[in-house]
Amino acid sequence: MSLVTADKISYSVDDLLKNKIINLAAAILNCQYR
Repeated sequence: MSLVTADKISYSVDDLLKNKIINLAAAILNCQYR
């Protein structure tokens, strides 16, 4: 149970990091197009 919970937490953190990276990339592309 604890291992599964730890995996879920690590996956959620990875998703947050990916979302931040995607948002940063989108912001950079938007600045370049403007």
